[in-house]
Amino acid sequence: GISINFASDKDISGIRTLNSENLKYGMKDEIKKENGFLAYSPEEGILNQLAKRKEIIVAKGGGKVVGYLILMERNFAYDNPFFRDFVVNSEKTRYGGKFLKDIQYVVLAQVCISFNHRGKGILRKIYDFTKKEFSGRGFNIGIGEIDSTNIKSRKAHGKMGLDIIGEYLSKEGITWKIAVLKFGG
Repeated sequence: GISINFASDKDISGIRTLNSENLKYGMKDEIKKENGFLAYSPEEGILNQLAKRKEIIVAKGGGKVVGYLILMERNFAYDNPFFRDFVVNSEKTRYGGKFLKDIQYVVLAQVCISFNHRGKGILRKIYDFTKKEFSGRGFNIGIGEIDSTNIKSRKAHGKMGLDIIGEYLSKEGITWKIAVLKFGG
């Protein structure tokens, strides 16, 4: 079976392996289109910090990491050059009549399910675990960004009930969709 829990420092190498297998850099276009892709490669030090803060959730099967979700509190994400633009741009976006900057949110920095474990409900289990744990910490929503060309990711997140509430164009010329996962009610 698959277990869902917070990552320990023992899971970091498994997370990094799964990350590197799914990074878009050097990936052929047809593979990107079919399988989806990741754009961010977190350093080991950052993963260790986030694991200590209980901000990484892992799915494990047979002792191996088969999926993960990296979360970041607002200031941690803002301090990370990869996510700063996202924080700044998303906070100007409205959700439920308020600007995101006025809502208690946590950043859904990156999620990945290993290729052989997709379509088995693991993503839903990870998000259910996240909703329970993070609403208990006082967060109302999770917000993430999805590369507009990442059709696979957009479809998967649509199935999970994430709402696209806006988009922005990065300095690198990527259109990022801003997605919201509601935690309560």
